[in-house]
Amino acid sequence: MGDKERNKIIRFALLLASFLCLLLFVFLTFFAWQNFFSQKPKEWKEWKESDVSYMLPEKKNILFLSSYDTSSPLFSSELEGMESIINQSNIHLDTINMDFQHFGHDKDIEAIYTFVQTRLENREKPYDGVLVGDDRALEFVLEKQGELFPDIPIIFFSINNQELAKNAAKNPKFSGYYSPSYLKDTLSLATSLQMGADTIMVLYDNTYWGNQAKEEFFSLQRSFSSYRFAGLNFSQMKKEDFLEAIEKLDEKSIVLYISTTLDEDGNYYPGNQAMKMVLSRANVPVYSYVMLDNVKGFLAGRAPDIKQMAKDASLLMLDVLSGKKDVEKIAEEEDSPGKLTVDNRVLSAYHLSKAR
Repeated sequence: MGDKERNKIIRFALLLASFLCLLLFVFLTFFAWQNFFSQKPKEWKEWKESDVSYMLPEKKNILFLSSYDTSSPLFSSELEGMESIINQSNIHLDTINMDFQHFGHDKDIEAIYTFVQTRLENREKPYDGVLVGDDRALEFVLEKQGELFPDIPIIFFSINNQELAKNAAKNPKFSGYYSPSYLKDTLSLATSLQMGADTIMVLYDNTYWGNQAKEEFFSLQRSFSSYRFAGLNFSQMKKEDFLEAIEKLDEKSIVLYISTTLDEDGNYYPGNQAMKMVLSRANVPVYSYVMLDNVKGFLAGRAPDIKQMAKDASLLMLDVLSGKKDVEKIAEEEDSPGKLTVDNRVLSAYHLSKAR
């Protein structure tokens, strides 16, 4: 056989192999497409529960107290995580959204207390346990536990303040998880990206969340001693004055967003609106204390896995209700799934590089 014939055979074999691969690809694509459009809603993956199956022998009732309102994406993640465990565990779950971001005054707290008390009094069957999400809700339950939940286990999660979690766990009916913010990691990344900056500017307000995170921010000043730490308090400024101040920030400033939901006039802004309001006026990169999937435009920040935190807390509650664990013997633990996230589109827009 000559070289020409041999080359023809090789070319034909390669062409045939390419055709067969293309045919296989088309077949697999068609099969996947057909399978996707033939699945009924009950078969969709997003409706599937957690792989963890934990069926209690008797039906139990749990109350979840969230710091957020029902429209918050954080609450949605909390609920999704809990339901993935609880919906297949012979548990009935009730929720109360206390919305401390908008209702944090003393009169508001008393109104929330009265509402919870009325809910408890009107129930035919008492709750068997309470799940608590976020710091402010935990503070509320610690203060009112003797009057509202004196004899049932209380599991907390997504608590940024470790001391608060430790103090809560001293109560024999409390246990759960704290989750540090890792703000230091965000600032370390920011200073490595913006080498020419000399100031770290925080944007905050006088809400519970804003003040708590602001204190954490300024506590890190010693770790970044070559930078000037400063802040703009939205609650002490008119909206337009605040936004004009943001516009004037230049590349000498590393800007960290915490919360801008309450202005000087007492006007409240939904979280998403507040973030977009800042991002639409800033001429420099803005980092976020917490990165949320539904708000784009921040350069970087830690994205906590709230859903996983809620799952872990739900499993711990089931361990307690089933008798596998005694809440009085469980110490608080760190549980902070999540990651430091960088938006490469924003990184590129400001001509920054992680390689630096």
